[in-house]
This record gives sequence, structure tokens and C-alpha cells, in this order.
Amino acid sequence: LVRHEALACVVRRVCGESSLKMADIPECSQLVFIPDVEFPVVRSHNIFMLPGVPEYFNFSLTALLSSIWRRAGARYYCVKVYLKVPEHEVVHTVGRVAREFPRVSIGSYPYVERADCRTILTVEGAEREVVVCVLKRLTHALPCDAILTVEHGDDLDAPPQTPSTSSLADQIQVAAAELSEVERSSSARNSASL
Repeated sequence: LVRHEALACVVRRVCGESSLKMADIPECSQLVFIPDVEFPVVRSHNIFMLPGVPEYFNFSLTALLSSIWRRAGARYYCVKVYLKVPEHEVVHTVGRVAREFPRVSIGSYPYVERADCRTILTVEGAEREVVVCVLKRLTHALPCDAILTVEHGDDLDAPPQTPSTSSLADQIQVAAAELSEVERSSSARNSASL
């Protein structure tokens, strides 16, 4: 390990002198700076070392994955389910559905201080029909009173649309109809040039 001076400057500014050990990285490493994230990602060959602060970690991971998928030319479909309940109340249901559909990714994002929802679930995959099938299975498995709304898209910072008075089945149908191919790099704020 060697002390990386540019990283040491960031560590001093954000964490203070006592945390300088965080600037000791493998000698052959490079720093990858991500817009709007104070801590850079450390890259050593094909290994990425992400910051441990959850907020920085999430932004960094999203940006890295977007960049990798963009390079691969991959596309995906994504739909969000906004929930009124904390993540721990649905984690077993989400895990069970995820195991049933290994070709689709189901993400769970808890929010503690967000007023409009407590958890956002995402269903993502390369095949539109499979994403819609998983969405239907997941929303059927969750308690109806836990679901605020269902929408297409991958922007987790966006507030949910005004909860609809339409039925859950109608919301799923609308989200599925609006579900269009989304490039992994759609979130400009999280894009990184690697």
C-alpha cells in the first residue's frame, strides 16, 4: 500500500487528519471521480473499492454500474413500487419473489426521513415481459395497503406521482404500458467516465 496524495487531500477535507489511513491504497490503483460525490472510487485493475459512507457508496455504485452497462450496450426495463411500510416488513416477500425470478433484479431502498414513502422497490431486467410478470407477482404478494403507487422508470429521487385512486391492477397496467427501454446511463447525475 502507498499513500495516494490526491486521495489524502479528499480524506483530510472530508474526514480529517485522523482518517488518513483511508488514503493508503494499492500502488497500481487509479482514482475514479464521480460527479456530485466527494469521495472517489479506487480502481485497481478490475477491482473497484467504494467509499464506506452509505450515501457516497450508493451514488458510486450506481454510476459504476451505469458505466459498465453502457459500455456493454445493455438495455433494461425498470419499474418502481412505492411503499408506505418500512423495508423490514416486506424483506421476506421480496426475497422469495427474487428467488423465483433469477433473471430479474429486485432492489429494495429504505427511506427513514422521506415523507412521501418508506421504501421503494425496483424491478429491473432485460426482458420487458419478464419485468411485467415479476411486477405482477411482487405486487400480488405484498399487502395491498402497503403499496402507494406503481410507476415505470429508474429515478429513485423522483417523488411518487400523486397516489392514484385507480386500482392497483390499473396502476400496474399503466406502468407496464409506459414501460419503455431505458439505457442504464439514463441517470445523468450518476454517470461516470471510466
